[in-house]
Amino acid sequence: LKKREIIKGFILENISIFLTIFALALISAINQLSMGGSKSYFWKNFLWHFIGLILFFALFLTIDYRKITTRAVYIIYSVLLFILGVMAIFKARWINLGFISIQPSEFVKPVLALIISLEVEKASSSVLPDRLFFKLLFVIITPLLLILVTDLDYSFIMGVTFFTFLLFLGIPKRILFGLVVVATLAGLLLGPFVWKRLQPHQ
Repeated sequence: LKKREIIKGFILENISIFLTIFALALISAINQLSMGGSKSYFWKNFLWHFIGLILFFALFLTIDYRKITTRAVYIIYSVLLFILGVMAIFKARWINLGFISIQPSEFVKPVLALIISLEVEKASSSVLPDRLFFKLLFVIITPLLLILVTDLDYSFIMGVTFFTFLLFLGIPKRILFGLVVVATLAGLLLGPFVWKRLQPHQ
């Protein structure tokens, strides 16, 4: 009974967040229709969004994320790397299971977020130690390089997102300066190539 009261209280306190998530899912489905998709495609997309939300709330209310161990997350991370490696070899982005197609790269985001959170929690420091920073940088870059083979745009966006996370977590100034220099040189050398690939999506 106490657990139910806690869950009920939590839902009521965060009802605006849950409604926002639902609204975003609805907007996403409507956006597909406005882009020229058929009504059947709209309802199919809406159905998958609805199922996704149900699964999200089911997992959210039944699994205590605080009990998830670092080792378990790294095991999932390793499995993802293996799958992404195989897909990179065959230059595939989706896994077709017949009734549904899965894009493994989508699972990289929550796994990376968990790894960063768990590692930073253990560090308990206002600035990331050098060793931890390079460890997290390696953990982030490795799957992105595998995704890069089949999806440059997505890999680039994810890279910027998670590097921004590290910036807010606190990077030692000397390392930040070195990264700025490297990023500037890389931008000058690779910028035209990256822009050419991204231009069709502008």
